[in-house]
Amino acid sequence: MSLPFTASAQQFIYGNNATGGAPYIYKMNASTMAVVDSYTGLSGNNGRGVVVVGNTMYYTTAGNKNVYTYNLTTHTNNGLLFTVPGSGGLATIAYDGTNLWIGDYASNQAFLYSLTGTLIKTITLANTSA
Repeated sequence: MSLPFTASAQQFIYGNNATGGAPYIYKMNASTMAVVDSYTGLSGNNGRGVVVVGNTMYYTTAGNKNVYTYNLTTHTNNGLLFTVPGSGGLATIAYDGTNLWIGDYASNQAFLYSLTGTLIKTITLANTSA
């Protein structure tokens, strides 16, 4: 079977806190899990999802409906990129090679958004719970 893309192991793993306060994100070495960088002073409350595309980190919080970005090159929080109307708070976020998949924290829906914040698709997931 041939895949339509080349998959490779990532050198770093990013983890967003879920402690109920101001979000912070750790960048960890994928082999050793040693923290090699941390990001504080982020937007929102009660961190959840994080994904990195190039030098931009996209992140979500359970405390609101917003997707935020952070410039990894300049260590600058860019703040709000876009809002996901109708969600109860955002949980997971993933990059499919073109767009962002974002999971709603309070329902069984997931949203496909462009990197600039245009809604492409909403799907309903089975067997999910908040």
